Amino acid sequence: MKTLESMELFAPNSNQLTDPCEGVFIDEIVSDKGNSLHPYLREQFKRFYEESENIGIYSLSKTPIDELLWAYYANSHKGFCIEYDLDELLKINDLKTYFDVNYGDINKLNFGSAFVNNSINKLLKLILGNKSNAWIHEDEIRLLTESSGSKKISEDAITGIYFGLRMPECGDKDVVVSQNDVMFALKNKNIKFYKMYLEPDSYQLNFNEIESKY
Repeated sequence: MKTLESMELFAPNSNQLTDPCEGVFIDEIVSDKGNSLHPYLREQFKRFYEESENIGIYSLSKTPIDELLWAYYANSHKGFCIEYDLDELLKINDLKTYFDVNYGDINKLNFGSAFVNNSINKLLKLILGNKSNAWIHEDEIRLLTESSGSKKISEDAITGIYFGLRMPECGDKDVVVSQNDVMFALKNKNIKFYKMYLEPDSYQLNFNEIESKY
């Protein structure tokens, strides 16, 4: 709630993400020819990889209706989903690059070629923008920042809030955050609010727009 009220987001580094395979790849030169990478490139690779571990990664999905995302990341449907205007979000001061995540087999890349051709952002996408098919339902976009941590965002970046199926309207001693808490924190801002629901006789999630009480 603090980051929401202060119009911030938190971009963790790769070691703080849920997938232990983040950043896993095969270097084609090392894989095919043993330790044949030139010492200079090997040193540059080591430096680059150490730096990449400190890069901030902010993960977004293209859909608010995936039931697994609500289960994993929104306290079993008791939390909420934030909708952003991507153009506004890209105004983050230390944004490095952004891309759609690819899903498939482990990535093979040629670090030497990418380094020589000064394709560092392309290399970052290859390393941090590839995940196994098990994650394909997340349909993810990633923003990479120069460093991990809290980032100030534009006042116009947040366009909507989706409340989970089980998120209570009002708070009590057993409720950490309620719908009313979120609405109050975002009062007087041009933000729409939605409530998730299940389609009749279906597993399909959907949403309706609701009015703010503030």
